Amino acid sequence: MSRRPDFDFSRALEAPFRLMRRPLTLMAWGAIIWLPFLFVIPFLGQFFPLPVDGVDVEVWMEQNLEGWLAAQLYSQLASWLQIFLGILVAAWATRVTLTPRSRGFAIGMDELRYGLTVIVLAIAFVVLLVALTLIGIAAGAAVWTAGEDVRGGVIGLYILAATALVVWLALRTCLIAPMSMATREFAVGAGWRATGGRVWKLLGLIILVWLLTVVVTLSAYAVIALLGGAVFFGLGGRIDFGAETPVQVTQDWMPLLAAAGAVVLPVLYLTGLSQVFGIAPLASAAADLAPLQRETGDAPPASSLDSL
Repeated sequence: MSRRPDFDFSRALEAPFRLMRRPLTLMAWGAIIWLPFLFVIPFLGQFFPLPVDGVDVEVWMEQNLEGWLAAQLYSQLASWLQIFLGILVAAWATRVTLTPRSRGFAIGMDELRYGLTVIVLAIAFVVLLVALTLIGIAAGAAVWTAGEDVRGGVIGLYILAATALVVWLALRTCLIAPMSMATREFAVGAGWRATGGRVWKLLGLIILVWLLTVVVTLSAYAVIALLGGAVFFGLGGRIDFGAETPVQVTQDWMPLLAAAGAVVLPVLYLTGLSQVFGIAPLASAAADLAPLQRETGDAPPASSLDSL
């Protein structure tokens, strides 16, 4: 079963920027990512009357134990729900990258297959990390009496080797999930073969995408902060840095609420973009490397990415 000779590096780098042309979709994805923390908001009110400094945490917890435990429980549930929703958003971003004219929201076998692949791979890497940690502890114990230089050298070499192994396996498996979306089947073998001989190229792609993500997100957050600050101070808002409790930080909450309203859509847009910035390049590479026989079926050819 033949496949494309290689993936287009430039097109893969451009893929997340092409998603920027769908602002409503990105904002909706960002809203979905933030959605779980709506369950935590009702518990935040109990923290506002607390003094900024000098609070006795143990006494406060004894007096508010039930509320604190409920807040912790809902916070943990929200975090786990956010992880699963993030996987779903990643599946949607992969679908939109593979098929630009598709809708950004669907729940079907493709999304289920993508999610299961990501979860299984995550569990496998957790098991691998635990195993490597135990092996490292055993190796350290074995050379503990061999002298500080020998011990330090062995432990250092082991850490380097273990890190290299984990990075190599991550690169070799990074296309399995998007390839499963592209081929509409669990593409463990196809995804593994697609990365063969392309580890360094994929590593370069991921590093460049990470750098672009940092630059784009930091620049965007700076603009959002300036926008929020301009609205807040433009409406006469003032911050009391000597406030004894959070509720006393400002005397007039309307400027603060107006500033929050002004930045909510940009924050949602940036959240959605940040969530999928590293997804689209891998989806683009998977489209280029997908088995050719699938192009006549449901999976789009790589050239279709140009029409996004």
